[in-house]
Amino acid sequence: MRRAIAVASFGLVVLSMASARAMFSSSTPPATTSSANCSVSSAVGRLPGIDGSYRAGSAGRVAGASQPDGGISVSSVTPAAGFRPIVDKALGTTVEVYFGARHSQVDFTAEAGATTLEVRVTTCR
Repeated sequence: MRRAIAVASFGLVVLSMASARAMFSSSTPPATTSSANCSVSSAVGRLPGIDGSYRAGSAGRVAGASQPDGGISVSSVTPAAGFRPIVDKALGTTVEVYFGARHSQVDFTAEAGATTLEVRVTTCR
């Protein structure tokens, strides 16, 4: 799992996969896989229509918006109690937000393709 970390602004919003899936009218069901003490959930939806809030597992919510160039941006992050967010990449075709707590880490990644948006949430305990 990649662990790039950058200085973040606090006050961002994190979303769950169920919220992400609900935002897309033609989304595929979320897939969940597990490895060691980590689990990954993902959902794919059609663009446009990515503006909104997404849940990042139990760690909080991430709000995002589409950009005129086809990219996406993180507009806010709201951590759940006990989690501290770090925005690694807030603008581009991929955005990444990490949430850390005493005994767990949640990685939120959203990636815009030509016609789709894939949201992945990785939770490690």
